[in-house]
Amino acid sequence: MCSALNDVWEWDGSSWSEIPVDNVRPPERQLAVAGFDRSRGVFVLFGGALRNESGGIKVLDDTWEWNGASWRQVEGSGPPGRFGATMIYNPTESAVQLLLGITETSDFSDSWELGN
Repeated sequence: MCSALNDVWEWDGSSWSEIPVDNVRPPERQLAVAGFDRSRGVFVLFGGALRNESGGIKVLDDTWEWNGASWRQVEGSGPPGRFGATMIYNPTESAVQLLLGITETSDFSDSWELGN
């Protein structure tokens, strides 16, 4: 795995610029999944992985929302931690859905929906 990051960038149609973020933000991670929740106007980030001190992989299971100005961690239970998943917006349900993903020992074939 490469270096993990926790910075935020914005594309204006022609160039990228980094967005300054306060101290409340998701911990650095790799291979997280993200998608835009159109019904609530927030960007949703879930899971990912980090190398731990012993060289193994720590799988993350946290959910964060970005409203364009600040991050907020979503409390409550959710999917088991994973990386390499897919996230989509389902307009029929007006919700983001998390699909599939893996860990070092599991391949997931499930789907989850973030309730509003």
